[in-house]
Amino acid sequence: MMRTLKCCGWVERCARGTTFGKQIRHHSISYDETMKTWHSLHKPNFNYFANIRHMKHWMERIGRNMEDLSKLNVLHITGTKGKGSTSAFCENILRHHGYKTGVYSSPHLVSITERFLFDGKPVETNVFKDHFWDIYNRLLYSRELEDDMPHAFAFLTLLAFDLSLAQGVDALILEVGIGGQYDCTNIVETPTVCGVTSLHVDHINYLGNTIESVAWHKGGIFKPGTPAVTVPQDPRAMKVLEDRAEEIGTALYETPSLASYDNGPEPIRLGIPGHVQNVNASLALQMCKIWLKAGGNGFRKTSTDETISSVIMKRSEKAQGFKLTDSIKNGLAQTSLPGRAHVISRPGVTYYLDTAHTDLSIQHCAEWFDQKADEERSKLKGRVARVMIFYGAEGRDQRKHLSILQQRLPLDAVIFTPYASPTEDCSIDYIYDNTPKEEQFANVLSFKEFWDDNTSTTNPIPTEGKRSGQPCASFTARSFPEALIAATGGRDLSIRGIDDFISEEKYRMTSSGDLYRDPSVTQATTKDGQCLDYPQLPEQVQNADHVQILFAGGFKIIGHGLWYLHGKLF
Repeated sequence: MMRTLKCCGWVERCARGTTFGKQIRHHSISYDETMKTWHSLHKPNFNYFANIRHMKHWMERIGRNMEDLSKLNVLHITGTKGKGSTSAFCENILRHHGYKTGVYSSPHLVSITERFLFDGKPVETNVFKDHFWDIYNRLLYSRELEDDMPHAFAFLTLLAFDLSLAQGVDALILEVGIGGQYDCTNIVETPTVCGVTSLHVDHINYLGNTIESVAWHKGGIFKPGTPAVTVPQDPRAMKVLEDRAEEIGTALYETPSLASYDNGPEPIRLGIPGHVQNVNASLALQMCKIWLKAGGNGFRKTSTDETISSVIMKRSEKAQGFKLTDSIKNGLAQTSLPGRAHVISRPGVTYYLDTAHTDLSIQHCAEWFDQKADEERSKLKGRVARVMIFYGAEGRDQRKHLSILQQRLPLDAVIFTPYASPTEDCSIDYIYDNTPKEEQFANVLSFKEFWDDNTSTTNPIPTEGKRSGQPCASFTARSFPEALIAATGGRDLSIRGIDDFISEEKYRMTSSGDLYRDPSVTQATTKDGQCLDYPQLPEQVQNADHVQILFAGGFKIIGHGLWYLHGKLF
């Protein structure tokens, strides 16, 4: 009996390949089991450099071919930072021109369906499950060897192509996973345009430890005759990209500043805050211009009144700005990206979330939070405190990131916490995380130790809105919801899991409806016997009228933060 059906064999055989069969799959296989099956495909030792060859083999086994991919009119985007923002700008611009759009990106924050957007919304869960199991079973029952199944990201890439073809998108914005040359997405042979965001050294196990080697891999998405656009780069990286473009046989253009575009008397409004987005928006504008100008590549042209009035540049010339149409203006202004410069405001507390996880993006995150928190503080009455909740992304230089945050942010307290759920009630997408809870606890202690050793007057707290010169205190929490409760002082009763802490009598409700933490409960012991103190934050936090909380460290802590806060994604 096929894995997708919880019924007798004769029902399966009759229903296979029919609408009725799909409906059976929808009702017989849970989302939880689907996620468990996807997690089973994680292969830490897969051959990254054989991705393209294997992808072509798997494409044949699911009944798709290279010609099918040419129908998707792909905008292929690579880079180190800014891929998500550029993809979001491209999607909104094209959708505001009336095109049906698809986006394939990674990673997700809360639900895996976020990786597959159609017309700006995640794919419906039942549609996701239907295509997931159809592809999974095609691959499972066509294998000749036991382990001849795609690794997790390759599987999702196959699924993205299948979903996009089924949805009949006019354009697929395709975000590279890692690198470019050997990435699973690079199976696309005829994209309409390619784009390169800012490059930095990252994923050194796959891409090397120099900016030149990173640029070589990223330039691997270039295709003969397909225009390519890049943002301004480090001269060493730009030289490699130019060489790759010449080697492959394509023209490479560098984006102009956002100020070079004609928006009339009004400033250009971007839906994603932060000055770094100016660069990503310009890249999206140039890529969409080329896509719209491509015209006869099997998709309909933009209407006459919406045609972009500039021409595609000759090779070696820097791209020029152009007059922005209403569709473009609206697309840029209405773009949003969950978890990036994301603000959730509630009575007595404001949450600031950003997925920054590289040196440069951590700097941008600190600048963004400091500026936005100051703006909010100027409008608030009473005492305002600032707290950071941190858990660092795996494989990153956390000490450097913490140093950047210490030097740039005035804080009243910082809490280091695992992102793992203390119960099995957490989102199914995260229960099967590959970092054990014990390891997360060990990392928490390591972060705190470094912070304390590195603490100095370079990290002043913002007493009465000024930098007092006093060092910021650090704390640990054994679980994410406890860190949230401590940071908010019990102000936000909508946090997932808050009832567990009340029932365990670590916190109890006062007659006024506030939460009160039992001071007699001061420590917890992990499974390996390590003790963690419950956060007992300074008086300036406990007595504040409003608390501003920054979540920092990477995608996982932001995803868990949004889940615990019931944060709106789309």
